[in-house]
Amino acid sequence: MNKLKTLLIILCFPLFVIGQQSEEILLKNEAVLLPPNVDVFIEVEISSADVFNGRYYRIIQFHSTPTQDLKAELESQDLHFLDYIPNNAFVISFPSDFKKADLKNYNVRSVVNLSTDYKKDPFLYHADYPEWALRENGIAISLQFYSDIDFESAIQELELRPIKITDTREAVMLVEIEIAIDQIDKILQIPFVKYAEVVPPPPVPEDEPARSLHRVNTLDTDYGAGRHYNGKGIKIAINDDGYVGPHIDFRGRIEQSEVINDITGEHGDMVAGIAGGAGNLNPLNRGMATNVQLKIRSYNASLPNTLNLYLQDTIVLFSSSYSNGCNAGYTSTTQLVDQEIYNNPSLIQTFSAGNSGNSDCGYGAGSSWGNVTGGHKIGKNVIAVGNMDNNGDLQFSSSRGPATDGRIKPDICANGANQISTDPNNAYAPGGGTSAAAPGIAGIMSQLYQAYRDLNGGEYPESSLLKACLLNSAEDRGNPGPDFTYGWGRVNALRAVKMLEDEQYVSGTATQGDYNLHFINVPAGTKEVRVMLYWMDPEGSTLTSKALVNDLDMQLLEPVGSGGVYDPWVLDHTPNAFTLNNPAVRGTDNLNNMEQVTLEDPVSGVYSVGVTASSVPVGPQKYYIVYTLIDDKITVTYPFGGEHFVAGETRKLRWDAFGNSGTFTIEYSTDNGGSWNTISNSIPALSRQLDWTVSNTETSKGLIRISRGGNFPGVSSAPFSIYPVPSNVKVTMVCPTFTRIEWDAVPGAASYEAYQLGNKHMEIKGSSFGNKFTFQETNIGDDDWFAVRAIGPDGEIGRRTIAINKMNFEFNCIQCGIPTNPNTTAIGSDSAIFNWTSAGNAADYRIMLENISGSGGVQEIAVGSNTNSIIARELEAETTYEWTVRTLCNIEDSVSGAAQTQTFTTLKQPIKTTSSIILPNPVNNMATIQFFNPDKTKYKLEIIDVSGKIVISDSELETQEVLVDLSQMSSGMYFYRLSGIKDYNGKFMIRR
Repeated sequence: MNKLKTLLIILCFPLFVIGQQSEEILLKNEAVLLPPNVDVFIEVEISSADVFNGRYYRIIQFHSTPTQDLKAELESQDLHFLDYIPNNAFVISFPSDFKKADLKNYNVRSVVNLSTDYKKDPFLYHADYPEWALRENGIAISLQFYSDIDFESAIQELELRPIKITDTREAVMLVEIEIAIDQIDKILQIPFVKYAEVVPPPPVPEDEPARSLHRVNTLDTDYGAGRHYNGKGIKIAINDDGYVGPHIDFRGRIEQSEVINDITGEHGDMVAGIAGGAGNLNPLNRGMATNVQLKIRSYNASLPNTLNLYLQDTIVLFSSSYSNGCNAGYTSTTQLVDQEIYNNPSLIQTFSAGNSGNSDCGYGAGSSWGNVTGGHKIGKNVIAVGNMDNNGDLQFSSSRGPATDGRIKPDICANGANQISTDPNNAYAPGGGTSAAAPGIAGIMSQLYQAYRDLNGGEYPESSLLKACLLNSAEDRGNPGPDFTYGWGRVNALRAVKMLEDEQYVSGTATQGDYNLHFINVPAGTKEVRVMLYWMDPEGSTLTSKALVNDLDMQLLEPVGSGGVYDPWVLDHTPNAFTLNNPAVRGTDNLNNMEQVTLEDPVSGVYSVGVTASSVPVGPQKYYIVYTLIDDKITVTYPFGGEHFVAGETRKLRWDAFGNSGTFTIEYSTDNGGSWNTISNSIPALSRQLDWTVSNTETSKGLIRISRGGNFPGVSSAPFSIYPVPSNVKVTMVCPTFTRIEWDAVPGAASYEAYQLGNKHMEIKGSSFGNKFTFQETNIGDDDWFAVRAIGPDGEIGRRTIAINKMNFEFNCIQCGIPTNPNTTAIGSDSAIFNWTSAGNAADYRIMLENISGSGGVQEIAVGSNTNSIIARELEAETTYEWTVRTLCNIEDSVSGAAQTQTFTTLKQPIKTTSSIILPNPVNNMATIQFFNPDKTKYKLEIIDVSGKIVISDSELETQEVLVDLSQMSSGMYFYRLSGIKDYNGKFMIRR
């Protein structure tokens, strides 16, 4: 395990110098060079029209980024630092009695009021009013207030104006209003109004191979010794189009109280199934996280109640696959999601990047660029997901970056195109678009959350760490390094989880001007080292054109003596179709909150990672360094082990390997590697998957081996099986207490395992050597589902069949008869006889006997079907018992209901005299003889008829009570004799 070491260095001259920043401030619609006017600000009186509740607001620009100490000193004078605006400027709230002359002591360059143009989004600034925002008497816009004002007071002030308030969201200091267009500038002159933007457009949904493409199957394996990260203990909220299902793939793991009456569409069904479908109906259609808990909500562009669900219900993941305006810029909603995640570090939001890949959304480079459909999805701390097919190729419709300010979007790509997922009424249908890709990433993130918690004593991770691992481990696609099409590449969940398992990460903090060093040991044989710096950035300001607040910079330094210094990869975001498609080059990144350095064929040794706090106006800033070491080994990722294949079907083999040279040879074995059969020996160097027609050889010892040149080959981590799936599975009997299924036998199968849907998943309920199985304790009205799989003679395990549903009515039921006329006879002090009338279809009887006046518990007594009575022995004297009898039928071992319960009390202990007694007398069938024998001396019993013939003889008696069966003897007078230390004699009458 490689551990990353850390060192904090305080240097006067760090290895790379913080660059001189421009004096222009980057406002939303233009870059403005402010005048150096501190003296003017000091001299001019503050107008009362600028003051609200004793405060006024200005943009202050410093000569350089203020340190935390300088900010703290100003804050101690009741100045509130609100929004950061690059470069070196803040929106600051002043108390009306502030001594303005003091600003001369704090390196201030300029102080200006916020003009109405500063407060407008691009639509309002250019008077280009979108159709979706227009209303009968004006336009619908959102007003954002400064964060330190009293919200209710501001609302009361607005209500005095000629506007209509349509919505309020105090959590983000936002109101939606309808206003006449010629009144917009007047409303923006109100001191507490910070920003105005048109309302977003109406949201539009953005519509087994994916599991293996994402390498999810390696995190939730089909064999016992593998990983089993299936999202257990993690919760995802799906923001979509309402009620999901009904579908058994969500049994016991879905909460839909908010949408119970919102039956509006099928888009949410697809999204939920990709994130967390269990594959209960069809095991080939599993989603990413088969045990995650799902919370279903209706999508709302303002994403309400996120924090309540996070704080109260521990929902850490939220997934949305709706548009929120194409190339909409850093909006109030973007600011909200960044803020919520920054303040609650375990929270994360995943979004579809959009399906507008061929649209021109005004970035300036024509169609195909700058068309991510948000809004919230271009947030710095969220994950926006592009769409690829199950071969890992980007779909033309997938939205491309950059974000409006040039940042890298999408963040990552996943399969969306033609991904099979759940549909209402226990059906499946193909999904598509980035709508299908985003929930895939949400499901994978839940697996990573579970893995981290499992590795760290149940503690929740910070989402920034998991996002960094996800990005840094991605399989590079498109241009080398990051790009504006694939982002950081195709998700590789296996590499991501191994970074957590091997602790290939470290955290640090930095304030303005700090320089930190961290160390990585790169072993010999490493073919590529990837290092990423990632930080959860504070929310940006809606007033500025640049979303990044804190700017950290990273370099990778080779071991001492090697001398190389490597900058991170940087893209050219100039709005030009050619430059946007150029590969990344090494340079300084001052836009993104993640930076990556990669190095191929690195020399072995200890590398240094230098982190410079180039500009940290809101600090201190926590960050993570994560790294991935890739060697020359080939990893077979599918089949990984434990899979259940069927001869002749086509499965997509997948593997991970470094480099793009040479050809691959792929082989399979059906005898655990004893021999190998070539599938192909000319797989191109760029390929990482191949369609394979599964061998016709049945086996429990299947393996795939992939090699390239003389390098060490990769082999499946555990064997897989090839075996048939039973066909024609059907329910053949439904009775009140049991259900029988039957199927066509698999030739040569040794046995079968029968499944029933449990609380959450399909569960094995038993096995059968034939082609039918009866499930006990089922109820006619229950929604029961059943399936079966075949087990071969050599341990082959076949795939489970598609589940079938039981009828909710009685079907072909042959009732198991209940015994009748139960009664108790010949009750003695330690024995009694139980009698009943036989029932139909009986194969056996089960008697349940319970001591209800003592603590003897319940005793089960088995009785053959050829009798209808039994002698219960070894009972306690003067004790009350209950017994009942059930029929065990020859109908698939079904059990009947119980006969009427019988209650009886045993007699007292035998009399302690030298005499004996027989009860009853006269007798019918059974008699009890009691005699004095406290020392348990062995006695012999003889029954003698009137002719002197011994008709019954029994020896070795030790008890003081003997139960005698006289049912085969004729009526008349008889004598009994007990012979021992003392003889006892008596006579009795048998009367029929």
